[in-house]
Parts: sequence; C-alpha cells; structure tokens
Amino acid sequence: MKITAVYITYNQYEKLRLSLFSLIGVVDEVVLLDSFSTDDTPRLIEEFKGDFLCFTYQKKKFEGYVSQKNAANDLVKTPYILSLDSDELLDETAQKEILNWKKKASHNEFISFKRLNFIGQTPIRYGSWQKDTKIRLFPQKTRWQENLVHESLIMPTIYAKKRLNGYILHYTAYNLNAISVKSEQYAQLGGKVKSSKSWLSLYFSIAFSPLVKWLKGYIWLQGFRLGLLGWDLEKTLALETFKKYKYAIQYKKRFN
Repeated sequence: MKITAVYITYNQYEKLRLSLFSLIGVVDEVVLLDSFSTDDTPRLIEEFKGDFLCFTYQKKKFEGYVSQKNAANDLVKTPYILSLDSDELLDETAQKEILNWKKKASHNEFISFKRLNFIGQTPIRYGSWQKDTKIRLFPQKTRWQENLVHESLIMPTIYAKKRLNGYILHYTAYNLNAISVKSEQYAQLGGKVKSSKSWLSLYFSIAFSPLVKWLKGYIWLQGFRLGLLGWDLEKTLALETFKKYKYAIQYKKRFN
C-alpha cells in the first residue's frame, strides 16, 4: 500500500528537513503545500527529490488550516495519507511499524500513533501532555472539518481503527514562553466554545476546573517528576483553563 506524506507549512525549513529525513524509505511520495514561505523551504525539493518517488511542492495563500489541509490532500494520488506537522517526525519504531503495515494494509483503516511532546530537547513523559494519541495515517478521500480550537477528521460511518507502536516526536516549542503564547490563543478560542454553557456551569468551572486541571497533571499524572519544568508547564495549563472560562464569561456577557 503506497503512502504520501502531507504537510502544510510556512517558514519551517529546519524542522521540515528533519521531519522529511525520518520518512525516507517509509513513505512513497510527499506533498508540501507552502503558504509562500520566505525562508529556504523551496530548497527541500532539490534536497529530497531523489529520496521519494514523487515530491509535489505547491504554494497557496493561507486561508485557514482546514482549507490548506484539504487542498493538500487533493494533490495526493496514493491510497493513503500520512499527515504530519512541520515540527513532527517518526521514531525508528514507528518507521518499522508503518513498513510492516504497508505489506498487509486494507482499505478504510485509520491508524493512530502515540505522540511524544518535547519542550526544547526535553521529552514530556509525565503530566498532562503524556497521553497524546493522534490519527495520522488514513485513506486519501478523508476530509478535514473545522472545529473552533483544532481541526478534526471527518470519520466515515464504518471504518477500522488501529494504533501502531512507536512515537511521533513532536517538537512543540523551544521553551515555556512559546507555550504561553499558544496557551493564550487556545484560551481565547476555547472561551468562545464554552460561552454557550449556562451561567452556573461557567462560574462553577472557573472556580474549580483550574485546580482540578493542575492536580490531575501535576499529582495524578506525575508531572512533578519533570521537576521545575513540570511545575511550570502544569501551572501554564491550569492558567489556560482559568482564562478559557474567564473569556467565556466575557463573551456571554457581551452577546447575551
């Protein structure tokens, strides 16, 4: 079963380069949809043209993640897509698992992988980010749909779901400051989603959910084992939860 790796990107040359190296000998083709990067991203075609049967590189103005991902999927000619972000790569076990799966794959299978998140070069094996499983290998005809915070796949009525061993290594941020910036964005988007809840639910959630979030990540999921990094990460995620409900209350007051 042939697979095409699909990326959407903007100014991620160095991370993409590492990601593509992890796919050599694993996937058959690559589709890279670029939102007019100003770095060395176009050089990747020349660097990797001999490593894959086909390397499709096109540019498209960014009009939202769902629009970009569906446009990239439309460029795929193989039966299956491996969808990766620019800051993700396969570990050796995941590479071997995909190669074995290709030999006996059937149609309409949706394959998930565990994702190991990194802050800088530190793997986050404990705390809120330890349990992160994503469907990343799926039939070419599959479409993405818009969710306010994150996009998601439109799943068919009947399908087979599997999880392969190995990890997708996700180099999510260089440091906690970068995570804080993302966290603020997610809190604002999440607030819009939660604003439809009742007043009682919102005030109850803002009072207790941040504490529950912190206790679960730092104590129950052993975020404390990461030392100061674990403390700071769980504090940031708990603050994101608080802000999410704060924004939800603000949105509800504004529009009700």
